[in-house]
Amino acid sequence: MAVSRLKLAGTHRNVIETRVTIEKDRREMTASQIKLYGSRPEIEKDRQTMIASQIKVYGSSSPLYDSRRGLTEPPIPIR
Repeated sequence: MAVSRLKLAGTHRNVIETRVTIEKDRREMTASQIKLYGSRPEIEKDRQTMIASQIKVYGSSSPLYDSRRGLTEPPIPIR
């Protein structure tokens, strides 16, 4: 009984250590992704700039851009 309890406790500790390692790896991965792709606020800012430049190019014809569905209608260039 006592031996199996010790084994269980050891296993439990290993599980916790593994979980901590996985969590650490995940954080490091996130950090390297931020290096690669830039942080989410930066990406969001870039996306808004892109949308703004699309509106400048095509004019804001009704709902030109619906962020959930992309372009809602074909862009009409200003003549």
